[in-house]
Amino acid sequence: MTFAHGYPFDPTYGYTLPRLLEIPAPTPPEDFAEFWKARYSRASGTAPQAELTPTHWHHSRYRVFDLSYRSTDGVIIAGWVLTPLQGPPRRGFVVGHGYGGREGPDLDLPFDDAVLLFPCFRGLSRSARPDLSAWPHEHI
Repeated sequence: MTFAHGYPFDPTYGYTLPRLLEIPAPTPPEDFAEFWKARYSRASGTAPQAELTPTHWHHSRYRVFDLSYRSTDGVIIAGWVLTPLQGPPRRGFVVGHGYGGREGPDLDLPFDDAVLLFPCFRGLSRSARPDLSAWPHEHI
């Protein structure tokens, strides 16, 4: 089965879903579990001190807020939060981004009953820092 796309290259790189599912997961590093348990512990012990402030963005379905919160090592993460204009929120989504960062929240998502959180990841876009490169090949 092929899928339609507008890319000037084959984004499947010749793989079908069954063939992709045949690829085994790589062996994790020996300290994989310990590393992520330690990261979780550090993050859980961080008081985020989140702040929401109104923005210049206007939308027919959402209130749009600027967001900032404290992450591990005192790093400030910034982004946006959208809340429904009509009715109470019934669900929430955290919407990530790729190494290009993001210029703003996605305002065309089909959720009128959700809170939408758009953080800019550490070192990128609104969370840029002089000690972290925003270039993908240097960022990770």
